Amino acid sequence: MVHARINDQLAVRLHYAGLHDTALAAAQDAHTAWRQLAWADPDAYEPGLAAALSRLGVQSSDVGRWAEALAAEQDAVAVFRKLAVFTTGNPTAYQLDLAISLTNLGIWLL
Repeated sequence: MVHARINDQLAVRLHYAGLHDTALAAAQDAHTAWRQLAWADPDAYEPGLAAALSRLGVQSSDVGRWAEALAAEQDAVAVFRKLAVFTTGNPTAYQLDLAISLTNLGIWLL
């Protein structure tokens, strides 16, 4: 999990520094790590996976990889939608994340 979080933060900071190709590589590493974690324990790690997918979409769009951005954001929407519908205890916990992913998806579909 540490590897996934470090690469998440690295991708964000590289993005803000304008180093988009390097940010994409960090986002891809984070996505891979979160996917492996979520495969082993979906309840614990799907939120991290969904956020990593959304970040991967943003980083992909920054370098003009529109098809990859669209696919990543579609996956993020699917996971956030599942979390928003099926999370017990706090049903609104993932609604903002879902709304942001849907907004990104709409932009890339446009």
